[in-house]
Amino acid sequence: MTTTAAAALLAFVVGGFIPTLELVTSSYPRSFFLIRRCKSLYLYALMYGLVAAAASLLGTTLAISDAIPLQGVKSPFVQALLIGISVKAILHINLFTLTSGKTSTPVGFETFTRFFEGGLLRDLKFFEFEQIATFLASYSTTMGIEDAKKRAKDNVPKTLPDEERQAFLVDVENAASVRTVLELFLRFAGRRTFLYAFTAQPKT
Repeated sequence: MTTTAAAALLAFVVGGFIPTLELVTSSYPRSFFLIRRCKSLYLYALMYGLVAAAASLLGTTLAISDAIPLQGVKSPFVQALLIGISVKAILHINLFTLTSGKTSTPVGFETFTRFFEGGLLRDLKFFEFEQIATFLASYSTTMGIEDAKKRAKDNVPKTLPDEERQAFLVDVENAASVRTVLELFLRFAGRRTFLYAFTAQPKT
């Protein structure tokens, strides 16, 4: 494998991983275990990985330095790493311009990603919705709403910031169904604490 190809591969891996990690930590921090089998998540990573790899391969012909500080960086692998980490900055680089009459439309990596990204993110939301419904189904039929609220309230650590804790408790108190209480708690505390709160307590 040539140095150029190896650097592009590194940019592909890092460029696919960083945006996907950002997506998961910002939008699905407590429900990742439910969406990890969704193909759209991996297509999202593939899309950004391809952008990073393409930018790495075409770096000498693109004004990447305007988007990423590569001045003085001679190692192609360090350049690839920086490109992968900063892949979203590359989206603003135009490859060419389409002209129709007096109208000019810049075409670049952002055009490519926007074409796919919206659909992938939408599919992820629906997939998560379906998986949460399936995951909570067996729990929502085994308890009443007051029991669910009590379990949720009793399993919120008092060491959490008071503002965060009180806001969650208010949401639980205002919940109109067992399903809503369970979903609130899952999104707030995560799978491990959810299982602790809503299944038999572990023996000590």
